[in-house]
Amino acid sequence: MLPSLPPQLQALPSIPLWYGIICGSIILTLFVVRVFTIVYRYFSAKIVFYFSNRLLYPIAFAQVSKRMSRWNFLLVAGYILVNVVFVAIGPNNREAWSLRASRMAMMNLFILIFGKKISVIGQVLGMKYNSYANIHYLTGYLAVIEGLLHVFLSASQVTPISKIWPDPGFRGAVCLGAIFLTGFFQNKIYEIHKIAHWILIIILIQAIWAHMAERQMIYPVLWVSVWAFTVALSTLWRLSSILRGRGLGKVCIKKFDTALQVHLKVRKPWRPSPGTYVHLTIPFLSTFSLFQSHPFAIAWWPEEVCDAESNFVFLIKPHRGVTLDLLQCSADKWYTAIVDGPYGISFPIDTYGTVFIIATGIGIAGVLPYIKNTITGYNSFDVKTQEICLIWHLEREGDGEWVEDWMNEMLQADTKYILRIELYTPTRKTSDTQRGIMKNYGQHGRLRKIYEEPNWPSIFDQCMGRKRGKTAILTCVETEVEACLRELVVQHRDPNVSMHVHEFHPPAFGNMLKLFGDKNGINMKEIKQDSRTSPVALTRPNSNSGRRVTFESGGHRNMHKR
Repeated sequence: MLPSLPPQLQALPSIPLWYGIICGSIILTLFVVRVFTIVYRYFSAKIVFYFSNRLLYPIAFAQVSKRMSRWNFLLVAGYILVNVVFVAIGPNNREAWSLRASRMAMMNLFILIFGKKISVIGQVLGMKYNSYANIHYLTGYLAVIEGLLHVFLSASQVTPISKIWPDPGFRGAVCLGAIFLTGFFQNKIYEIHKIAHWILIIILIQAIWAHMAERQMIYPVLWVSVWAFTVALSTLWRLSSILRGRGLGKVCIKKFDTALQVHLKVRKPWRPSPGTYVHLTIPFLSTFSLFQSHPFAIAWWPEEVCDAESNFVFLIKPHRGVTLDLLQCSADKWYTAIVDGPYGISFPIDTYGTVFIIATGIGIAGVLPYIKNTITGYNSFDVKTQEICLIWHLEREGDGEWVEDWMNEMLQADTKYILRIELYTPTRKTSDTQRGIMKNYGQHGRLRKIYEEPNWPSIFDQCMGRKRGKTAILTCVETEVEACLRELVVQHRDPNVSMHVHEFHPPAFGNMLKLFGDKNGINMKEIKQDSRTSPVALTRPNSNSGRRVTFESGGHRNMHKR
């Protein structure tokens, strides 16, 4: 019989055992990771392809909305279904349903308090601005509906008007209804809607606080506390940005026939990425402009960033509110601006061998940074892209002058000739130009102008015939064109082709032109006629005549040859 070990030695056998367990766990972990990597490499492309072609690209109901994909529809339907189930299941009488609806409304309102800074939350979560904004809108509508349901179920069948009006619950119901109705006019009165929305929210907070003063105060106290915290945090963020030199700048306006270039200077230099946008407030632009903030996508910036300041350019079409007030600015005057940003999520197009970029109208402002960034990366051997093709559908021939200097700068920087540009312009009814005629400009004919409306299925087939390797299609187009391109990508069924939709959707041709023309005293009939007969041409229609491409507008701008 072996002698027993001392107590201090009895624990020693467990040490090798733990050592073996640790080594075995490491080996097992490495094996699992290896198996997962092999399975992922084999199935990931198929899963992504199936998901994209079955859910992400196809439009759910084209008759209702040409922007809602099947995947978006499933998310929206699931979100609504969850709210319906959580309200309906459990309560068995009117009072219980009313209480459940009120608590669900409070929970949704709790989610909405983070909407004070949609850009900040979207940036933190890695979501596009429109995606998080849509979640905010949907949650708001559900909260309003659940709140109104609570009011309806709680109301007595016969209640004197004199008792209904002073009740804070009734005031809250009126605010909920007003918030619901004003949401339908957001795009029509953007800045006014923001102010009205905040006023109604403050009244709603007061009404909810008074309504629940004698009941459970945990919900309003928690809701107001978090709301105040987010407001204070966003205010401190903006103040710190101002103190760091990014929050204050100066803007000046450069006017074209149907668009504006807004040039921004900020004291502290920083380099944006494609897809970057900022919120601009120009306090002295108009009477209420101090309370108006508008998001603008950065369309261009100089290649060299100065140590003292940064210059950025926004390309916009005046619509309403702030953008329309910009028309009244003097071209030679600088205005103080409050800058909130930068924000935005970039698409990784630099990992694709071939990139087709499609834009319509003012959508060119959203895609130029991607071209600029890719050419810069190609020259420094940082990207995989071997070919970029820009296809731009212009509303008027003269619209090309918006970006003339920028296109020339890109063509000059493109020393390896990876960039090709195709401009589809309205037909000029002149003796020397016929429908469908094509003219090449610049060295090696890298810019081609086509006098006809684009046939998107034909253009798509030509693009697919020229692609090499993994291919990306980046679009910043109006809704009808986007729906058409989505359907074409689905029908093509190529796992090496991916489509990315820019979060900015340019308006359909003619929607903003009328308002712009009225603001400048331009006859709308003349504009519509000019969109087909404007005497605008590209000079140097000879492929050997140099690399400088010049847009000439006979009536407004005549650029000299350089």
